[in-house]
Parts: sequence; C-alpha cells; structure tokens
Amino acid sequence: MSTLIAGVRTRTPQILVFVAVAAAWSVGSGIVDKETFPSFTDAVAALGRLVQDGSFWHAVRATALGWAIGLALAIVLGVSIGLAIGRSSFLADSTLGFLDFLRSIPGVALIFIFVGLFGSAVRMKYGLVATAAGFPVMIQSVYGARAMSATLRDFATAYRIGPRDRLFKLALPSAMPFIITGIRLAASIALTVNVAAEYWGSAPGIGREVVIARGDDLYAEVYALILAAGVLGVLLNQFVGWLDRTTLAWHPSNRPVES
Repeated sequence: MSTLIAGVRTRTPQILVFVAVAAAWSVGSGIVDKETFPSFTDAVAALGRLVQDGSFWHAVRATALGWAIGLALAIVLGVSIGLAIGRSSFLADSTLGFLDFLRSIPGVALIFIFVGLFGSAVRMKYGLVATAAGFPVMIQSVYGARAMSATLRDFATAYRIGPRDRLFKLALPSAMPFIITGIRLAASIALTVNVAAEYWGSAPGIGREVVIARGDDLYAEVYALILAAGVLGVLLNQFVGWLDRTTLAWHPSNRPVES
C-alpha cells in the first residue's frame, strides 16, 4: 500500500498538468470555432468510437510497424557505419562535419524527395524513417567508438586480439551507452517522421487517417487520432526506456544507489 501511495504522490504533478491542459483545451474550444476545434471531451468521445472500428487498429498497427522497421534499419545501418567511421581517426575527422550538416536537415523536409523516388508507398515510409532516424544513431556510434579508452586499445594490442573480437567484445560494449542515447533520440524522430510520411505521402497509418477525417470535416476524429498518436508515442518511448535499462543493466547509471 505504501508503494502505491508513493507512486500516486510521484505522479500527482503529472496528473495535475494533464488536467490543466485538458481544461485549457476545453476553454479554448469554447472561444474558437467548436466545429474545427472540438473540446477535449468531444475528442475523447471520438477516440472511444474509433477504438471500436477495425480500420483504426489497422492504422495503428501500420504506424507502429513503420516505426519499428524504420528504426531497426536506422539502428543496423547507423551502428555499422558509425563504428566503421569512429574506429578510423581519418574518417571521423573528415566526415563528422558533413554528418552534422546532414543531421540538421529536418526529416520532414525529405518527404518529397522520397515520394519522388519511391512514390506513395510503404517502402517510401520505411526508407524515410530509416534515413531521418539513422543520423543520430550513426553520430552517437562515431562518438562511442572514439570514446574507447586508451587502456582498452593497449590491452587489445598487447594481447593481439583479432579484429572481430576487438569489435564485438571491446568497441561495441564500450560504445553502447552512446549508441543507446542515439537510439532514444532516433525513436522520437522515427515516430514523428513516420506519421508525417503517412500524412503527406499517403502511406497507410494514423497520418493518412487524419487526412481522410479532415477531408470529411470530422474534426473531432482528427484530434482523436492526434491523441492516439500521442498515446502510441508514450508507449513506444516506454519500450525504448525498458530497452535502455535492459541493455545497459551493467552500466553504473542503472545500478541502485547504495545508502
């Protein structure tokens, strides 16, 4: 019981902020045109109707799948390329500035390029998400590879550790905290770009459902879908947080503090 009470006390400020935002939303909808800006209760009621519709769950599944596949591609490519660059001082020094420039380009701005290359198809969404989310993973992997201590490098040289073991037993574990940070950044980018690709590129998912609802002037459903995207984002972020704690269970930041 004490744990439950402590949990409620910890969550109380978050609950109060949520209630305040919902109240401000309802007040704002009374000031603005209610047809185009429905109240919070109307949006929640519309969400309640949507969850009973099979097409809604198909859209949610398409968005979650696009996020997962795009992020997986971003991790594989970003870590592979990033570690390869980071382990070479020449490559790191010559490419980091250009990679930083590419990372600064908003992922949403690439939508029209990918639509032109792949059309309004699912592969366009996967490629766009992988590209936009891949840069933070890649750059963090570069920093992680370069952060390997000189002691480990000397150890690998002294004991003549082969390239394979040096990569998987020394470089990758050493860079893992940096890589996980890149993945957490990439996860948020992946969902944002994914929904934007669905909206502008007509790929299946929540974004396309927003376009359809807006075209039919169903604004309560539009805001309900936005809420659904937010809830999905929270759940996916919780999953990435669990992945962080599980993968880095050995790291000092995830160890309990002894009093």
